[in-house]
Amino acid sequence: EIVAALATTHAPQLLIRPKETEDDHEVARTHDAMRRLGARLDACGADTLVIVGLDHLENYLDHVIAPFIVYTGDEIEGEFGPYRPRFRVDRALAEAVLYGALDRGFDIAYSQNTILDHSFVVPLHFVHPAKRLPIVPIVVNAYVAPQPAPRRCHDLGRALGEIFRASDRRVALLASGGMSHYPGTPRYPNPDFEFDRHLLASLERGDGRR
Repeated sequence: EIVAALATTHAPQLLIRPKETEDDHEVARTHDAMRRLGARLDACGADTLVIVGLDHLENYLDHVIAPFIVYTGDEIEGEFGPYRPRFRVDRALAEAVLYGALDRGFDIAYSQNTILDHSFVVPLHFVHPAKRLPIVPIVVNAYVAPQPAPRRCHDLGRALGEIFRASDRRVALLASGGMSHYPGTPRYPNPDFEFDRHLLASLERGDGRR
């Protein structure tokens, strides 16, 4: 059963922010919004938290880069700046994701040797600070070409929904990512809000295929 579906930013500045570039008011607003997501998580009665994020070349570089990876160990560590959280993993559900995705035609990879980067550490720090729920980390290659096509991501999402609804778990989903942003470029201070709102409107309509 899926009991919650949440999505949030993982901007590193939310934990380690250079004062000269970040607006304290905007950072505080974002902290508050993420903590409100945490309240929704606490209220939904989940017994497992599935978090989907990406890897910023922290684990996967020239030795292997797969479109989708599920972590299937018993425990996993995160690392970002001074933060070194550890999380229990719902290994049974992680393996159900692995085998269920394979059965549905997705050649998903698995790992038992991954350290979660800021795309996982930042959201979990604010949304699930108590770390009371076991997690299932799923990594989508959104960073190194060739990335999986949006249609393939959409179809995998549908498959994951089937897997979770067939399980005996009460699953909360947490998507970690960003809208338009341009780190390392002169466009960094100017997100494309018009595009972002257009995309969010499609998602709100349930028009994921768009």
